[in-house]
Amino acid sequence: MIKALKIIGVGLAILIVAAGAILAQATYRFDLAFNPVVAQIKSGSGAWGEMIALTPNPFSVGETKPAILRLLNRAGFEREPDDNVWVRYEDEIHNGFELYLREGNTWFCNISYYAFVKFDENDDLVLAKGTVHEHGCL
Repeated sequence: MIKALKIIGVGLAILIVAAGAILAQATYRFDLAFNPVVAQIKSGSGAWGEMIALTPNPFSVGETKPAILRLLNRAGFEREPDDNVWVRYEDEIHNGFELYLREGNTWFCNISYYAFVKFDENDDLVLAKGTVHEHGCL
């Protein structure tokens, strides 16, 4: 009987720890701390919409477009078509930037990470910057 109670107790403890870990992940998104692009944006951004440089980390000026796009894709960013860009950032698109978006939603808030990259005529990186926006919370 005591052995059965110990097994049940251990099972409940494991279940509580697992549920706590899942809730913590949903609330704080620890996985984004290991994302090189998102981590740089999160650590450098102050107010919502404040732009921060993404060079020299995680990108380097002069890096080729395929290398930049590989890193963005691995980081979960997707190209946003120019005609879908939020009005606030239309000037960036008119100035030659491409916008890549990644969702970083938490349990309570809808959060988007924005990476703007600009390439020269040889498809080498000229400028990269990023920002984060909250698009609604409970």
